[in-house]
Amino acid sequence: MTETKLKTSNDSLHNKNTTFAPTGPKGEYWGHISTQNKDDFIFPSPVNLPEWLEKTAKWLGQSHTVLEVGPGKADLVTKVLSEKRSTHNYLVADISEEILDHARRRLEPMKSSTHVRFIKADLNDPSSLTGEPPESLDKAILVNVFGYLEPDIALSSLHRVLRKDGLLRITLGDHQFFPLSSDYDPETNRQYVRGRKSHDGSKVQPLGYTIGSDGKQEPFYGYRRNYSRDQLTPILEKNGFALEKITTVTIPAELYIKVHGNHRTNSGLSKKELDLLTENGGRPVVDLIARKK
Repeated sequence: MTETKLKTSNDSLHNKNTTFAPTGPKGEYWGHISTQNKDDFIFPSPVNLPEWLEKTAKWLGQSHTVLEVGPGKADLVTKVLSEKRSTHNYLVADISEEILDHARRRLEPMKSSTHVRFIKADLNDPSSLTGEPPESLDKAILVNVFGYLEPDIALSSLHRVLRKDGLLRITLGDHQFFPLSSDYDPETNRQYVRGRKSHDGSKVQPLGYTIGSDGKQEPFYGYRRNYSRDQLTPILEKNGFALEKITTVTIPAELYIKVHGNHRTNSGLSKKELDLLTENGGRPVVDLIARKK
């Protein structure tokens, strides 16, 4: 699999004046998915597991000021606000204005004493959180977002806004599944983000193309990386965080297969992926908590 970059002057992620890296999909990619097909706007995430959602909402809800990056369908913030919590300020950040609008609409009917603020931000941009005061957050959480980010850039921003001893929580897919995807490129250690079924007919411009063994071009809209547990600790340490706790959450195989089938336009999971799902009882997700030093 070889990669071909787009040569377009209006693609801000490839503009020579841009100071941040084009890792994750652009906001309009996620926005198109979220607005075109609400029923398909679901990902195999720990948020879909009631027990994890309840415990994590309680964990967030015990703090005064928190930040969630990448709210998806706003399930987590909705859960936090649905019950009496200690949270006074809940910041919701996303690269997509459409996703933020979705969260606003969902939260609008709720009566809560928590002040919710929406921030359009791309954590691949070093200036993304500069509008927030230093050491103003107690906790920050990124659910299935970290793989789309440049770690040093994102962690530097999060380190600045978290108070001393503040907590950072990250979930990301287990490393053993990562290279099994048909969209994985071993040369770059990237998993390319393709169009989804709900993306058909979209005018969102690809970030680039890969050339398959058949010589055909396939557009991609970003890419994600993944990290083993051994790789995560030094990345966190380098950026001023100490790993405090790491656990595994398992997405049930039936949910993962269903979501995968709803989203993908190509064939289903490979035999290796299906065998690994059976072996693990589902798709493992790493759930870690790190403390700012």
